[in-house]
Amino acid sequence: MDNFYCESRHDGGSESYESWHAPRKEEQEEDGQDQEIERSSQEIMESLPQYEKLMKLWADIIEKGASWDPGMLATMRLQVNDLLVALGLVDEDGKCDVNKLMDFAVLVARYKELPIKKDEYPDRKSFIKGVKLAIEENPELFDNLEGRDGKEIGDYLYGLGIVMDTQIVYQNIFENDPIAYGKSGKVENGRHRIAVLRSFEKCGYIQNRPWVKSITEK
Repeated sequence: MDNFYCESRHDGGSESYESWHAPRKEEQEEDGQDQEIERSSQEIMESLPQYEKLMKLWADIIEKGASWDPGMLATMRLQVNDLLVALGLVDEDGKCDVNKLMDFAVLVARYKELPIKKDEYPDRKSFIKGVKLAIEENPELFDNLEGRDGKEIGDYLYGLGIVMDTQIVYQNIFENDPIAYGKSGKVENGRHRIAVLRSFEKCGYIQNRPWVKSITEK
């Protein structure tokens, strides 16, 4: 189902923990804000594999470590330490900084929920014009397509488009809910998302989004 909850945006930062832990939007200047937010989101997305590997290693050590020989346990602990260093989650003595770790975990959770509007994202007027053109071009596909959460269809699709543009958020919401086509090519699921993609095309906003997946019934 193409339904989501869109919160206000928050800020991240650059590669270091300190910049990830930057002040919120209301505490900063507006200029350059979207670019800073977008960069921080991408960096956290790139760090997710390391973070998830770290969490798995810790879970394995807790659950199975007692049965491992000392050499294997030492190797696993070294891997944990290497990941902590790579993520910038150690203190000045090179040991795990629990406060940094907890804050980073909160940031990961936050970026899985907060869509981020890119600098080049279409303005609302251009996008809604694209929506109208897309619907006029294929009225049967988009017949009776309505907005949700009390929003008009154009406004709803505008917000959904921001979600679709933010990989970490999109995957968190739609990972197990791909756009689906039947054997005849009829859309079985994801009409709102298809409307967004068609609207992007109409207003000239062409981006590669491999995380927006679709399946066809065989």
